[in-house]
Amino acid sequence: MTLSISLLFATMIIKMSDLGKYHAAEHMTDLSFEYNGSIELIDVAKHSRVHSKCGTNIVVFVFLFNLLFSFFDMNIYISIALSFSLAYEVFQIPSKYLKPFLGIGAIIQFVLFTSKPSSVHLKVAKASYEALIREEENYRNVKQNNPTD
Repeated sequence: MTLSISLLFATMIIKMSDLGKYHAAEHMTDLSFEYNGSIELIDVAKHSRVHSKCGTNIVVFVFLFNLLFSFFDMNIYISIALSFSLAYEVFQIPSKYLKPFLGIGAIIQFVLFTSKPSSVHLKVAKASYEALIREEENYRNVKQNNPTD
């Protein structure tokens, strides 16, 4: 019940603001970089706003584990902590058996947590991704120059 209320609250905030559009733009930019090696707006705009590595997919597993633990006489905080911990671990397993659950996560992403972004949202996502790439390059350079750190 607590998780359902939290999900409803998050959905309302995301749908009533631009967060869903920025979230979608982030997914589209990441997918474009993963598959094309490009984050040019023309390439980014071709990609889906649903991403298989989105944390929304973890929520599906959190709900399933929480439902399972609801059958046991257990402290709610322990139940939630275990649900999140196990959901994260299951989410890391690459398996064809998880695809139906990821499909549920994709529907949730599309309907509740992402909205069609405008070019402004895509430009912000591109700028953020470019900054991330620069920082990763700087980190690699520092790491190469100081191998003991």
